[in-house]
Amino acid sequence: MTKLYTSRYSNKNLLETETLKIGITRGKPRFPLGYEIYANLISLAPPMAIFGIEDREIFTRKYMEYLDRLGVEKVKEILGRVGYGKEEELILLCYEDITKEPLDKNYCHRTIFAEWWEKQTGEKIEEYPDGNTYEVKHSKKEEPFDQMSLFM
Repeated sequence: MTKLYTSRYSNKNLLETETLKIGITRGKPRFPLGYEIYANLISLAPPMAIFGIEDREIFTRKYMEYLDRLGVEKVKEILGRVGYGKEEELILLCYEDITKEPLDKNYCHRTIFAEWWEKQTGEKIEEYPDGNTYEVKHSKKEEPFDQMSLFM
């Protein structure tokens, strides 16, 4: 069965894994990655209508409502196009760095997707180990890419 992970595009540990990297964003990164993105599933990204909502509760509710409208079977079908249901491991990617402090202020749609998925399927999606920890986050030398924020 497929193992799902979430991560951010600029996680340097993604350079060292053959696991399929799948974007779930409205667009692909414009910064160099050093690895190939196998696919970008725009239909799993938050709809444009909710971009810019800074209130975490409202954003979460609206994104989960969107996922509910898609339904778990449709989401499985979408993920199936890139290997879900096979022996593949998939890493679902977006931009946000959720390792920054304060940790309770850092969230993104991939963590909301993981929460929704677990409620729907009982399958937990773990965050792929991040090559940048908070302790080294402040060193520009350790950060290989410019981190873009979904919520400006």
